Amino acid sequence: MDVRELLRSSKVEGSFGGLRLTLDADGGLIQVAHIVYDEATGYSAIVKPFDRGAPTDIAEQQYVAAMVALASPDPALALPDKTELVPEVLLRNASASALGITLTASWRDGDQWGIADLGQVQLGANETRSVNLSKYQQDGVIPRSARWAAVRLNYRGARGDLVAVSATHDPAFRYVLQSPFTDALSFSWRGSMWSVDSTHNSLITTGNAGDKPARVKATLRHALGSYELPEQTLQPGESIWLNLRELIQNQIPDREGNVIPLNVTSGVYEFDQVDDDMIGFLYEGKLILDSTYGRATYGCANCCGYDALGLSPNPLGIDVGFTSQDRIYVENACTGAITERTTYGYNWLTGSSSIAGISSSGLVSAISPGQTWSSAFISLRTPGVPFCPQQVQEVDNTVNSKPRISGPNTVWWFNSATPSGYATAITLTSSGGSATSWQVTAGATKVTLSSTAGSQITVSSSGTAFSSSPGDIIITASANGQTSLPFAMTTRKPYRLTSPQTVHECDSNFGYADHISYVIQDQLTTNVPSALPWNEKFTSACVQDNAQGNWCSYGLPDEVGDVGTILVDNITGPGINNSPPPNPTPVCVGDSTKQQHWGQEFRVGSLTPGLGVRVQTNTFVRFTNHAEHQAIVSPAP
Repeated sequence: MDVRELLRSSKVEGSFGGLRLTLDADGGLIQVAHIVYDEATGYSAIVKPFDRGAPTDIAEQQYVAAMVALASPDPALALPDKTELVPEVLLRNASASALGITLTASWRDGDQWGIADLGQVQLGANETRSVNLSKYQQDGVIPRSARWAAVRLNYRGARGDLVAVSATHDPAFRYVLQSPFTDALSFSWRGSMWSVDSTHNSLITTGNAGDKPARVKATLRHALGSYELPEQTLQPGESIWLNLRELIQNQIPDREGNVIPLNVTSGVYEFDQVDDDMIGFLYEGKLILDSTYGRATYGCANCCGYDALGLSPNPLGIDVGFTSQDRIYVENACTGAITERTTYGYNWLTGSSSIAGISSSGLVSAISPGQTWSSAFISLRTPGVPFCPQQVQEVDNTVNSKPRISGPNTVWWFNSATPSGYATAITLTSSGGSATSWQVTAGATKVTLSSTAGSQITVSSSGTAFSSSPGDIIITASANGQTSLPFAMTTRKPYRLTSPQTVHECDSNFGYADHISYVIQDQLTTNVPSALPWNEKFTSACVQDNAQGNWCSYGLPDEVGDVGTILVDNITGPGINNSPPPNPTPVCVGDSTKQQHWGQEFRVGSLTPGLGVRVQTNTFVRFTNHAEHQAIVSPAP
């Protein structure tokens, strides 16, 4: 579309103005490129088009042109001596109403900078006007020596109501420098290529367009490494200005003492606001200067934003009566880094306060069984949109408020015995209340439930099968469509005697006293945790192994028991004061003739002989000078 021909055919006169392209409601999407060129000088440039927001979305708007060259050229531009430039800003009101625009210039002269209030411009509906910044320098509003300015335009209206173009040129338009206006602000920028060689230089800047100080880190990356400038705190309106040729040729070290090698000719750049990595109000700009033709090309960068990934974990499962934190995670569109940003969330809600409540910081409390949702809002720089707007996004989650099972996790079996300190039946309670249903999902043959419904049940060992590993029995409780976390429990029983030891002593009344001890273990080969009653029972009559002896004539000794974690069988020879006296007489040392034996078993869980769980059978053997347990079988079910 040739604008000159359009003007001629329409008989419209004028040297500058504006264009508007409007699509039908169903017109789809188009891309627009606007190119201006000067046939006499051979100059051409791309002019940035502005997309318009909804006319009803009225808000405070701000546009920034980051690198507007002023009347006195910077030596870095390598323009001929005595070149005078004309810095112009073309303003167009694209709305159907009057528009008041506030102009501000953050000027820069070497290391000196300041903020100049350029006043207001009132534009009528669809009016176009040129503002010459040289006038402000001539009047002393901007210092005459200032080389550059970041020009800010503020107005209240819809996005795109104002169309602004910055162009600095000499009177003959041989040298033209552009600095497009943009409303793109962010906490982080990733810039395109910079170039430095014999005929090219790059100027890069970032500035603080916010109303609070900003701590900023600038990084230059190239094929041989990276270059990190010292962090700087920028006051509102202040900027960082980088002359890449000076950094490289003068071998200026960075914060780590590194320099950019002299043979490096290109790279990319990054700006990050380190004290606000969520929103930020940094703008950026880059000019690549061509000293051969006296031209400056404005580069572009990507403003970084976040995609809200949602709340995590999702779903959020919480036991009734407990709390868990909803956490907001976001993904940096430039780096791909995923970080937590829970503290930026607000307006936290749940769908049912009777099922789950939530605090102002996202702490969810499970109140009763059931399923509901939680949600929050978070304000982010949104990627995928050209200007990284600060937008509010909603994140949500599914909350499963689950019944919780509480109670002991171990039940013992002693074959009808109930020794003190050991639970042979345990009570489990569900926070789901009377509507709870119970299920054994693993190890069902190992336990017996008193009921499968209700807020409480009693669990006991089946007595026929037992745990083969800790926690191998799983019980769940369900209420209102929600199932508890698995409740792992274990059934145990006395199982075996192990680690036998014998202590032999001399006794003047019995010849000897032997003490045979064992450690009591359960079926998982774990030592019993506390003292248990145990008993012995004799399972056969006495057999007189020495035919010349008389020890069986005294009958079997009393069956005894004791309490402990160690079972000790105390065995002596027959009393030497018996009548008639024992033949042969028991001794402590010497004669080791086998005299007698009978069957014996040990049970754990009771002091009464024959009650409890049998853990060992053996043969009780007396010799003239000592006693033994022989033919030991343990475990002995």
